[in-house]
Amino acid sequence: MDPMTITFVTGNTGKVQTAQEHLAPLGVQVRQARLDLDEIQSLDVQAVAVHKAEQAFRVLGQPLIVEDSGFGIDELGGYPGPMIKHALAALGAAGIARLADLTRTRTCRFTSCLVYVDSHGVTRPFISPGRPCTVASEPAQSRTSGAWSDLWNVVIPDGCSVPLSALGAEDAERETARWKEESVFRQFGEWLRLGRIVPSV
Repeated sequence: MDPMTITFVTGNTGKVQTAQEHLAPLGVQVRQARLDLDEIQSLDVQAVAVHKAEQAFRVLGQPLIVEDSGFGIDELGGYPGPMIKHALAALGAAGIARLADLTRTRTCRFTSCLVYVDSHGVTRPFISPGRPCTVASEPAQSRTSGAWSDLWNVVIPDGCSVPLSALGAEDAERETARWKEESVFRQFGEWLRLGRIVPSV
């Protein structure tokens, strides 16, 4: 059976690489489309992702996916959430660490929402609330290949003692495997594999 192809609307090549890694084993190929999309100011990751997906469909007029991520510190009410890109630009990874200094547990989590738009413009979200992580007291200085953002230098996965970007090979492999099992890309790929929809090519 020939692989299916889906258009992923994003300017983030790290996300494209991750999507391809997670979807290729399920027989789905990814092609990137870059569009300049407006982003609503909302703490709801799904609302942001759906808004972007609907914009992208109006431009391209074909089935596609959009993924939006959020990062929040639990004791700060999930702040900054989907606005993490702006918070990182203003504060940097070290600033995120200083925000966590205001909390007792430093507990945080990534959230992710992938939105698929079919040929009729109907949206379907796939959501991953993410596992609890911890914000490091100081960011690591390295940057892992394929990292989506500088957050990888400050977020410590559950069960680990150093940030994502500083994990050793064995821990990094374990985290990658666990992420693949839980990711919104995997959810989407499994849904496709059940034969519920076949994207246009």
